[in-house]
Amino acid sequence: VRTDRDREARAEYARAIAISPHDPSVWFNLGNLERRASHSDSALAAFHRATRLDSTFAAAYQSEIQTLRELNRMPEALAAYRRWLRANPELHTARLEASRLAESLDRPDEAIEIAREGTLEADHLGESHEIYGMMQAAHGDVRGALKSLRTASKRFRGDAARSDRITRLVGILRRVAPDSLRAVFAQDSVERVADAIRAARAAAAGAARESDGAAR
Repeated sequence: VRTDRDREARAEYARAIAISPHDPSVWFNLGNLERRASHSDSALAAFHRATRLDSTFAAAYQSEIQTLRELNRMPEALAAYRRWLRANPELHTARLEASRLAESLDRPDEAIEIAREGTLEADHLGESHEIYGMMQAAHGDVRGALKSLRTASKRFRGDAARSDRITRLVGILRRVAPDSLRAVFAQDSVERVADAIRAARAAAAGAARESDGAAR
């Protein structure tokens, strides 16, 4: 019964596509039906078409990638991730997943490149620099990782939870860093204290101005 209903539904969506060929949701729904019927290539074609029509259609990208993963077509899944990220550079979870997939395919340079692209295309977001720093650390570039994490910390200023997360990551870096980088971390500590002092002074000055304004 389900097979007959699925067949009827696919036929219905095929008719809908003939009427509205530029509706990405119709292609996405058809892809889901084809995937459920184990028509993988047809499903992938439909998901891909949906993303071509709407480059922000996250569910279509996710379904395409998941289908490729299920088929163990990992290089194609990575290509789909990269296509998704080019259209939506601020998707940090997808970027991290793509970097890790590149690593699993023994493509370390591409893994780093994917992470670095986030800092170029979404420099204003702390998550971009955090992901890049994590990938740098995983590849042994402790100095570069520290720099990226400190950039992330600046972007996260005012967000206590995210700032604390960066502090913990820097602490881990400090523990695993070679002795040759002790001076780098010592200087980093000095700079952090100086930043804290400047922030405290700025806060005090702001409070004083508010107090003066209220008194008048």
